[in-house]
Amino acid sequence: MNKELFEGQLPDVVITMQRVRSSYGYYWAERFTWRNSSDNENEGLGEIALNPDLFLRHSDEDIVSTLVHEMCHVWQHHFGTVSRNGYHNAEFATKMELVGLQPMGRDGKRTGQNMDHKVIAGGLFQRTFKRMVSRRNWSVLLQSSNHTIEASAGDETAGDETAGDETAGDEKAGDAKPKSKQKFTCLQCKQNAWAKPSAHLMCGDCLVDMTIS
Repeated sequence: MNKELFEGQLPDVVITMQRVRSSYGYYWAERFTWRNSSDNENEGLGEIALNPDLFLRHSDEDIVSTLVHEMCHVWQHHFGTVSRNGYHNAEFATKMELVGLQPMGRDGKRTGQNMDHKVIAGGLFQRTFKRMVSRRNWSVLLQSSNHTIEASAGDETAGDETAGDETAGDEKAGDAKPKSKQKFTCLQCKQNAWAKPSAHLMCGDCLVDMTIS
């Protein structure tokens, strides 16, 4: 996808799977740094996260289109002009259309704060995806199990790597007391808030769930 849709321009990112409610995926710039590099040489790596819970009811083409949506954010971060946090501007919409995805806002506009997309029939993305599948016999291999989905529905912290293991990496973890509050972050605008780990917080600006960070 990088080679065919972005002329190989995009830098490496770390691709992860994160269960974030009401989100198919997100891009977070400079989310990781190299442990063996000095600070002045460490440019950092961005993160593209995909939600494996949503793989269950979507095709491979849909899943990869979400990846490409986030790759457009990577492109804009490095080569374009990013608007306010979480906003999908006209430049972003144009890039999406060029690679074969039609941006779709809640109000039917091609720009906005919270955006979905659809695959353009016969567009560049769809043609590239079909070639990739046919030439490489490629497919998405993993998804969340039904057991995981059911557990998540009844437990707000189920499947969240930071919940319930707040002292990971601490040699004295067995003696540590649980934290009374956790930091929550909006993945769209990066605003922070603190509350009990079991709390369910929503960002009032972006209207999306905040996640423990």
